[in-house]
Amino acid sequence: MQNLARWSLTGCFFLLVSLGVVADPGPLLFVDTPEINFGLVRSTEIVEKQIELTNRQSYPIQILRAVSSCGCTVATIQEQVLAPGKSARLAIQLDLEEYTSDRVSSLITIESAEKGVVAAQLVVKAELEPELKFSPAPVDFGRQKRESKVSKTISVQHVYGPEVQIERIEVPGALAVDFEPARVAEGKKLEFSVTLFAQSDATLNDNILVYTDSKRIPTLKIPVRYEIIGVECVVSPKVLVFGSKLPTDELGRITINGPLKPQIISASSSSPELEFKLVQTEDASTQAVSMFASAGATPGKKVGQILLEIREGNLVEKREVPFFGTLTKQ
Repeated sequence: MQNLARWSLTGCFFLLVSLGVVADPGPLLFVDTPEINFGLVRSTEIVEKQIELTNRQSYPIQILRAVSSCGCTVATIQEQVLAPGKSARLAIQLDLEEYTSDRVSSLITIESAEKGVVAAQLVVKAELEPELKFSPAPVDFGRQKRESKVSKTISVQHVYGPEVQIERIEVPGALAVDFEPARVAEGKKLEFSVTLFAQSDATLNDNILVYTDSKRIPTLKIPVRYEIIGVECVVSPKVLVFGSKLPTDELGRITINGPLKPQIISASSSSPELEFKLVQTEDASTQAVSMFASAGATPGKKVGQILLEIREGNLVEKREVPFFGTLTKQ
């Protein structure tokens, strides 16, 4: 019976191995710092860090090579047989002169002679300081009134590295740019202007594109945003409803309210039988208009649209308010 149990356990073990279910033994070498962070670096610098890998196994480990997942990271380790308790030195160097991102995240793998077994793995990280810095960034025009014109000056500071040619600048939406191609040397800066022509209501959250002759990142992005708005007012009610009314009765009243004191300059309707009268209010930020039916209006159901013309500063907008109700006989 004991032999049967032993053979059953052995059979289960080999079955798990054949199915690949047995746990991975993990890296063979101990790494004191599994994540190497170089912090903020410049693309023109050659920076290097060295770490130790220790054999904590009970048998020698043959190290073949170090392999990096990114060409921006060069990892070097001597091919050797590492005895138990001994350490080997791994050198990690960043080569970022033509690296096309502002962040580095690379995986270093130390390969061993044991097939399918990784000797060690570690992650390398760094953040690149941009060669060109833009100010302001982002470019925020905020909320602007329709038909307004607003300009902003953007400076380009060349922080370090070879001279850069700024070839052209593209702007999205209702923006226009005033710029001539120019070269910028290290430590120097240039300026260009971007103008918002607010012709229609719109919201933008996009990028200004700056094209350069840089080998590393030739196209740079400056976030830009704006919101173009028209007359700011609240019209109440949204729908004017009146019950059974006589032609000379007030059928209803519409009010507008806004922070910049909008004014109703005219009111009309799709029905020629309706008349409107401006009403004085105590609040200067509120205006009202009353709707009446003419004395000769025919009784019955009335359905249509009230058209308001509203002015705020130099802006004029039209707003529509639906209405329905019933007129009775005198």
